[in-house]
Amino acid sequence: MFEKSIKSIIKNISPKNIIEFSEKQTELQERIAGSEESKKASELIKEYMKSLNLDDVWIEEFRVSLWKPKSTYLSIVDKSLGEIINVSIISPNPYSHGACKAEVVYIPNSGLNELDWKENNVEGKVALVEWPCRVSVYNLKDIAIHAQKYGACGLIVYDCVFGNVVRKVVVAGNYSKIGEKAYTFRYNGSVQENLIPIPIITVPRELGFSILRKISTGSDLHAELCIEADIVPEAIDRNVVGVIYGKKDNEWITVGAHYDCWFQGASDNTVSVSVLMELARAYSSIKLPTTERSLVFIAYGAEESGGLHFEPWYWIRGSRAFVEKHHDKLIFNYNLDAVIGPFEPYKILINTLGAETYEYFSKLLTKYDILKKYQVNITMFENQFLMSGSDHYPYVIEGIPIASIHNGTLGPYYHTNKDLLENLITIINRHIHDLMIGIVVPLEYLLRSKTFPLDYSRNAERMMSIITDKAQVLNKYAVKTQIQVTKLNESLNKFKELLEKVAKNKISTENRVVLKYLYEEYRVLSVMYMEKKLVTWENHNYLS
Repeated sequence: MFEKSIKSIIKNISPKNIIEFSEKQTELQERIAGSEESKKASELIKEYMKSLNLDDVWIEEFRVSLWKPKSTYLSIVDKSLGEIINVSIISPNPYSHGACKAEVVYIPNSGLNELDWKENNVEGKVALVEWPCRVSVYNLKDIAIHAQKYGACGLIVYDCVFGNVVRKVVVAGNYSKIGEKAYTFRYNGSVQENLIPIPIITVPRELGFSILRKISTGSDLHAELCIEADIVPEAIDRNVVGVIYGKKDNEWITVGAHYDCWFQGASDNTVSVSVLMELARAYSSIKLPTTERSLVFIAYGAEESGGLHFEPWYWIRGSRAFVEKHHDKLIFNYNLDAVIGPFEPYKILINTLGAETYEYFSKLLTKYDILKKYQVNITMFENQFLMSGSDHYPYVIEGIPIASIHNGTLGPYYHTNKDLLENLITIINRHIHDLMIGIVVPLEYLLRSKTFPLDYSRNAERMMSIITDKAQVLNKYAVKTQIQVTKLNESLNKFKELLEKVAKNKISTENRVVLKYLYEEYRVLSVMYMEKKLVTWENHNYLS
């Protein structure tokens, strides 16, 4: 039964359809959460879903904060020679704002070393810094905090790669000295309090080097930069949902991809949405026996940004809203994020959460010789609960098993103006069936098995072992963490009782409660383990 349905679905997949729907999305340009372009994208997806033979299609609205640039300005003047350095492609960092006119000062080592800020007087000046993309693009938040702390009035960040690359990421949060902490990203109830209070403009590496060369030869450079933006604290964004109901319409297996993006966002995440639509078309156009469980296709809004009131956890807003509304029905999630990348060799990476999910997927992919025959690799999240950067995460903290699929080859094009559909056409045509094999085989078994094949209690036992090991390590830091270790041991004892209860009755809802509780404790422990310092126990829930 499984082999027949798998072959029928894979045979029905069309790379042409994926490319054509991607082209329709890219016509809408940048799709920021809460914007008119985002609304048009949701309508495009909804109308396409309605054209298919799905059982139901609907839109779910949720609130977001919208930040959209109206204008940006950058001028560099060499006062020693009276020359103006040519400024070409510029881009604001989302969530920064304001204006500044001052001398330019270069900060070495990508501005990550606080000593470099201390040794270079930046108060009232514009700091020039290299974006440490090779470490993480999100290190920009640390640079921004240092710039604020040492009194810079503006920040120019040049990219880490050549090629007139312009990059965007969100940097929310404001400098606030709290005890020994240098900064906080906690939301304090005011948009102005939580937005970065200085303008941050990102520029291509070529322009950054041009400015740096002038500084290194002793030129007296001054910069004038300004960012004006439309800031809407409460706007509306949308999730688009389509369903093929199974025999159990209260058990949903979801496949989702976010449709919002920076720039054209071909890899991240335009093509993934098109893959989602093609899966929906393939499943709805073939006459197959009714599945045991319902198959739910979701195009999420607001993955890249949109957190209400610019909260610290500003991303994956759409999937949070969806999981919050439907969590009682959700039993498994497939997350599609950047499933096609612009570089060879192309690989399909399936990251699973929990030992049981990893073992189950590995067994199926080995059975069908997928790991050897196709460009598919499967891993298990090692730092399982801090991996919060995509739409699988709201499922994780509800104790719902997940598999997150991506390609791992986006590289220097991540969140840039170079993430273009034209770079992906050949790879879509060459590898789309490899990708679909990796998705459809486990999906069919999860949908059609008489009994849901993932045993929650086994996953819980595995995670308890990990928690116990980390608790032993933390005992080495007893002076700073004794309160937390005591609470952790109390939690472990409670967890043992819950685990025994689950082992006896095997009730799915009881297992969910156990896993949700366990994930929460593990996430706190992971933070403690990584930072080796005091973490306030009561404030650890990312959703609160």
